[in-house]
Amino acid sequence: MSTFADTVIEPAKESVGYSLATSLSTDDYQEQKLIAETILVGITYFLLNKYFESFFEGLGFNEMAKKHGKAVQELLRAIRKKKGINKAIGEAKTILNQSGTKIEYDETEKLAHMQAIEALSDLLYENGASREQANNVAKNLSNNIKKALMKSSNNQDIKGE
Repeated sequence: MSTFADTVIEPAKESVGYSLATSLSTDDYQEQKLIAETILVGITYFLLNKYFESFFEGLGFNEMAKKHGKAVQELLRAIRKKKGINKAIGEAKTILNQSGTKIEYDETEKLAHMQAIEALSDLLYENGASREQANNVAKNLSNNIKKALMKSSNNQDIKGE
């Protein structure tokens, strides 16, 4: 059985890509080189949790937003220090699964999704992505999330962990 996080990660990794994941994983431009799958997965989970942090803030669910925010901080810290990455990924995945299995995609939440897209786009732009790339990645991740949410509400093969 696939979890929500398993369903969303593959298409989301394609949206993020190695270049953007590398620029977010280190402040030192000298260190930026082709990165391993672990870093790409970690950065993608970072961005997905950042999306949900902003999404839940937009809905007024501050406790859920804080959980995602904490996962975002811990995961980025682990990636940049290159220590404890797998543990931080596991924790971020767990929180993502909890959210992905508790909510369904609803068009009435469009404003919260738009807020999450804008926050993610701004974060990416502030960290070296072009405005166009930042907007495209944020929109693509939002679409990945929407598809995974729709699939999780219609498919018994997706479970939370």
